Amino acid sequence: MEFLQILVICTSLSLAIGNMVQLQKSTLDKMLRNYDPSLRPHIIGSADSPTQISVNMFISDIFDVSDSKMEYVIQMYLRETWVDPRLRYPDPEGILQSIPLGTFHRIWTPDLFFNERDGKFHNVQRSNRFARIFADGKVSFISRLTLKMHCPMNFKYFPFDRQICSFELESYGFETKDIILRWSDGSPLQVNSKLHISNFILEDFDASYRDKATRYGHGCLTVKLQIKRQYGYFLTQIFIPFLILVAVSWLSLWLDARAVTLRLSLIVILLCMMMLLAVGVQPLLPPASYTKAIDIWIAVCLSLVFACLLQFILVNQLARRERRVRITENHVSKNGGCNTGDIKKISKMKNILEKCSNNHIPISKKIDFLCRVLFPIAFVIFNCIFWFTYIRGRDSRLILK
Repeated sequence: MEFLQILVICTSLSLAIGNMVQLQKSTLDKMLRNYDPSLRPHIIGSADSPTQISVNMFISDIFDVSDSKMEYVIQMYLRETWVDPRLRYPDPEGILQSIPLGTFHRIWTPDLFFNERDGKFHNVQRSNRFARIFADGKVSFISRLTLKMHCPMNFKYFPFDRQICSFELESYGFETKDIILRWSDGSPLQVNSKLHISNFILEDFDASYRDKATRYGHGCLTVKLQIKRQYGYFLTQIFIPFLILVAVSWLSLWLDARAVTLRLSLIVILLCMMMLLAVGVQPLLPPASYTKAIDIWIAVCLSLVFACLLQFILVNQLARRERRVRITENHVSKNGGCNTGDIKKISKMKNILEKCSNNHIPISKKIDFLCRVLFPIAFVIFNCIFWFTYIRGRDSRLILK
């Protein structure tokens, strides 16, 4: 008995669904019998009235952000809504509610386009485009598409940079006297809450409208995306290693001036390591004709280590001269005298060294003592200026209002 009841219910539902589909098909065929899809919708009796198209956009993913090509790929769902009086149909009891449409060429659709470099509609497993017609003539047209967009970037603050990537949506052949574009009421632009962009964070987004200057005006919908680069990778691969190498280079200032091989080897090895790090990271840096923040960091760190090399050469030469004077003086005191020319040279060299030294401290050692203080102080001052300029500068610019 229960089986018969279930069978009767299933049969009734099948017949009802079949009748509904048949009713939708017959209603649609009746509407499209004299329908011309080449003519845009307008209010009956007023061919000059513009067609209003409401746009809603849901961004599901952003990926493949390329610094070298200055482009990114965005995947979205685009919903366009307009009213076509020719597609109205009677449905007083609300049986039909809406009619799905699979063949879009049978009705007029907007000729909207993006200023993209490349794009495609999805067709897995069927075409990801769907239209629905309501009784009052309202048409809802939804598409899923992937677009490759151009994003002009400024790398002055790299890798602490913010970028604003924008794109536009507009009609290809109609001006505002024919088509009026507008964002849907409420939240016209939505973004996936689980969106993840490699090496970037989506900070803010904005949807706006602007009118391009033509004879009758040309409506354009604009989307702006503000993304902030995550610099953790560069911090661990460039900034911290260079900071450590610069600090290690100061050890040479504590070595005796006579330890030529040790001091020279230490500084040369550090310079080579820094050059290898700088060359190794170059493929990750965006090509730009101007100076970036990371370029300044690398250049200053290299300069500080190179300054240690120059300081060692100076100190080594002064130490040699001091040692030569002491040897000559000892030789004179042992042999009881020397010729007039040697005495003049010794006196001249001795006077120069004595002017630059006090309390009989060799000038080479005084320079080492001075550099042990000046080099770290100079690097600390540079760090304060550098991080304040670029971190504070990044947090105070390119904010969408």
